[in-house]
Amino acid sequence: MKKLIYFFFVFVAFKLNAVSPYSYFYAFGENSEILLNWNYTGDEPDLLGCNLFRSEDYISFNQINDDLITSNNETFTYLDEEEIIDTTIYYYKINYIFPDSLINSLAIGALKDIAFEIYSEDTVQITCIPRQTGEYEFRLYQDSCVMYIYSFEDSIEIYQQPENQINYEYRYEFIKIPEFTFSSFFLTEQFLYPIINPTETQDNEIITNSSILYQNHPNPFNPSTTIEFSIQNDSKVDISIFNIKGQKIKNLSSNEFVAGSHSIIWIGDNDNNNPVSSGIYYYKLNVNGRSGAVKKCILMK
Repeated sequence: MKKLIYFFFVFVAFKLNAVSPYSYFYAFGENSEILLNWNYTGDEPDLLGCNLFRSEDYISFNQINDDLITSNNETFTYLDEEEIIDTTIYYYKINYIFPDSLINSLAIGALKDIAFEIYSEDTVQITCIPRQTGEYEFRLYQDSCVMYIYSFEDSIEIYQQPENQINYEYRYEFIKIPEFTFSSFFLTEQFLYPIINPTETQDNEIITNSSILYQNHPNPFNPSTTIEFSIQNDSKVDISIFNIKGQKIKNLSSNEFVAGSHSIIWIGDNDNNNPVSSGIYYYKLNVNGRSGAVKKCILMK
């Protein structure tokens, strides 16, 4: 695994005047599914919801959601399972829908995995694994200016030191050599800074990614499995189990937890305490009412 600590070198200076309608937009996944995460931070009032579009060639985009994607707190997650092939790079863009207008987002290319962790008191470690193995060129854009170019193979660790008072916009781009296909995602200081400064406040509400949901173990399991998670602050934690149709079948937790690591056991039952059948299930973490990570588990009897 290559490691990268980047510094601010300006190779190309070009700034767009348009402000992105989100403070984060990223997608990752494997095993025939891709999880998308984004939010809305624009000034346009009365957001009705979003439509999500996907492409395999970055040219022809098709809508993949049937119903308008909505959220009470303007943070969004969507699990794409529509004919996903593990080694294919998929591109996504969002339409934010308002009563008399819409806003289009930039398109991003999904990765195999993205993870955020605190590296030091002022640094966020971002681990990225593209969906295809091979040689890549990593490019960091800060406010649409190319700030760093770096070559790597298969995976990379980026060490980011956010400066909240600036609120830069970052685009992380991974270009596969020699095909020149790319994966990418988008973050701003508004997303990054609260990860290492969770008690910091701003005039506007800050979206953080300061919780971690781990893969359950054992997996596959029978008759029970352990789900672990960690939170940086004392928080209300909700963990729910969903079937493959997206129907919630079990609420595992809806309690207050102190900061730190915790675990909870699922015994393969539903809210009526009846055993569920073998198959694929999803467990989702919500922290203080905000949608968080989703992971897949397999019950095998």
